[in-house]
Amino acid sequence: MEAPDLSTRVADLESRLAALVTTHTADRQIIDKLRRALDHDSATDAYSRGYFDTALAHELRHFRRDDHDRLAVPLTLAIVDVDHFKQINDSAGHLTGDRALREVVDICRAHLQRDTDVVARYGGDEFALLLPQTPIDSATPLLQKIRRDVSACIVDGIRLSVSIGAATCPHHGRTPRDLFAAADRALYRAKQTRDTVACAE
Repeated sequence: MEAPDLSTRVADLESRLAALVTTHTADRQIIDKLRRALDHDSATDAYSRGYFDTALAHELRHFRRDDHDRLAVPLTLAIVDVDHFKQINDSAGHLTGDRALREVVDICRAHLQRDTDVVARYGGDEFALLLPQTPIDSATPLLQKIRRDVSACIVDGIRLSVSIGAATCPHHGRTPRDLFAAADRALYRAKQTRDTVACAE
């Protein structure tokens, strides 16, 4: 093969390679955007329910493994419910309601600073918090700080508050179903007075 032909072929291959890299980069960006859309709630930018369920299952597997080796540290799950949220939407409108939800997420994030901590939108006005390697006696002061900071927050003239129910693995359960049931029972007690943190019994 003559040198000019070889040079042309190399240039052609380089051009094709550059095109492949560009296509791969564009595909990767699309995948990243889709992944973020799946993993996050668009209204609040909290993690999605699906992401939370996966993270909780992952942490419970780690707990069972570490528990087998006697190295496990309890993990806490909490449900945060915005008090009187329907009234906020009805009286001030859904835009104010969305701003209120974002404020709650921002306050939760300000206190959940470890990479493994998760705040996710789990229902309309409910958020789930996952605190790996956090016993209930360590989680409770943190949850009280979240409650206190939310109660000091005013959105469009409306003072916010939250009720929080918490449960811990292994004391209140070792499965997602059992932990959520225990946290939900605690939340029910908290909502009897509102602006309260209650732990599962």
